[in-house]
Amino acid sequence: MRIYRITVNGKTYQVELDDPNASPVSVRVDGKPFEVYVEWERADAGATVTPEIRLPQPNEPLPAPSAKPPRNVTQPHIRGDDAAATDTLTTPMPGTILSIAVGEGDRLQRGQEICVLEAMKMKNGIKSPREGTIAEVMVSAGATVAYGDPLVRFE
Repeated sequence: MRIYRITVNGKTYQVELDDPNASPVSVRVDGKPFEVYVEWERADAGATVTPEIRLPQPNEPLPAPSAKPPRNVTQPHIRGDDAAATDTLTTPMPGTILSIAVGEGDRLQRGQEICVLEAMKMKNGIKSPREGTIAEVMVSAGATVAYGDPLVRFE
């Protein structure tokens, strides 16, 4: 879990974020829980986000750790829109596919790397959420993908 201090219109909030790749994202703002749904419409090549790192001031109390254990969320996720989609692994975030480690007919174990996705200049290994056999690889190295785009389909 990550804890942020966010200032909106001059008011500062303490925001606790469980898993930024989950959908919905579970957050707590000043201890009050919220579910936040994030939808990516498109990726702007020129868009950037510059985070500000703020260190606590002397005598400022640090946030107390949460007593709630983190949720066990497997990301990326298997989309469950309909029966045909339950076997489709989708992207957890927009980015570029750098490499693909599987092919059609490959038998996978849970946690085995399927591909590497570059997002915000970071390499993210996309791992299999379950055991299974790859029926179809739906992307290729160098492809640009958006949130929720299909990567592979399991048999």
